Amino acid sequence: MLSRAIAIVGIGLASVDYVAGTITLDDTTASLFDLPANVPLPRAQVHARFHADDIAQIENAIAAVLDSVGNGFMSIEHRIVRSDGSIFWVSARKQIEFADDGTGRLRPIRGVLAIMDLSASKAVETEKSEQQERMRLATEATGVGIWEWNIQSNLIRWDGQMFRFYGVDPTPDGYVSYRSWTDAVLPE
Repeated sequence: MLSRAIAIVGIGLASVDYVAGTITLDDTTASLFDLPANVPLPRAQVHARFHADDIAQIENAIAAVLDSVGNGFMSIEHRIVRSDGSIFWVSARKQIEFADDGTGRLRPIRGVLAIMDLSASKAVETEKSEQQERMRLATEATGVGIWEWNIQSNLIRWDGQMFRFYGVDPTPDGYVSYRSWTDAVLPE
């Protein structure tokens, strides 16, 4: 029942054996990484799927999670590259179990890894960011400003052009009060 629920929400699981140096991927994770499922694989074979631009960040996160003085938990978003060259964004969360001789943790012995495909949400983020950049470039090129007025809160949100037009210092969130707007307008 638990495995069915995990599959429904799209979470893949992997178990890491630090003593043997292997990772065993469930069907979901194996499919995402384009690797065999349910067989121990060398960690290096799985790590070879990491996107080149993300390797340093991932290696730092892995080193931190394997440090016996830490909490043994890692949460990171990164890209993987499948054998066909396709790129997927994933969220990876790992919890490490350490060997303990009664006086404290000694070394990592195993870990469990939960993986979720973030590709669709990252694509939406990228498209939104690209649209915002196109709008910014269009307003700068045409010399127009864009503003929104929430009549209920009486707050106005300006783009960068509007702040320049009115000579008002930009706010971190782009919001100005109605009073700030009217104070910036010449009485005539």
